[in-house]
Amino acid sequence: MSKPPRLQPWPFIIVGFLATNVAIVTFTIIAATGDPVAKIEDEYDAKGHAWQQVKDERAKADELGWQLDCKAHGNHDKTADVKVLLYGRDGKPLRDATVRVAAFHDARPDDVAHATLADMGLGEHAGAVPMNREGRWTIQVEAARAGDRVARKFELWIAASDVAAASPSPTP
Repeated sequence: MSKPPRLQPWPFIIVGFLATNVAIVTFTIIAATGDPVAKIEDEYDAKGHAWQQVKDERAKADELGWQLDCKAHGNHDKTADVKVLLYGRDGKPLRDATVRVAAFHDARPDDVAHATLADMGLGEHAGAVPMNREGRWTIQVEAARAGDRVARKFELWIAASDVAAASPSPTP
């Protein structure tokens, strides 16, 4: 009588490796697409192709010598008072400029608040911007005057005491 054929372990090992790989890839795809905080930069490919134009704009802004400073203070009504100070190379306030801001919290980069700040005189521009949570905010400031444009990015902290009464319950 002959012995029954012995099962070889190699096919099971190979199938096990393949199944492990499928499980890892599936987990990675679910983790990458299921996160509501994940943000993909809008028009990233177009910005990459226009990099030379961005470099030229930055060089022109540096030639202008404009100085921007940005401050924000949270309010209890789910807004923050944003103040931008705009000065020329000589340190004198720039008049008749248009200042726009775009602000987003690091936890919600897809939720961007836009505002045009009012000219308060003497290079100061101010306005209320919807900012309803504590933490680090990125504020992109764009100042334009007579065809010239300067853009800067600021990272500011809004304190919990400023938004405590207005903050919604934490969201996952």
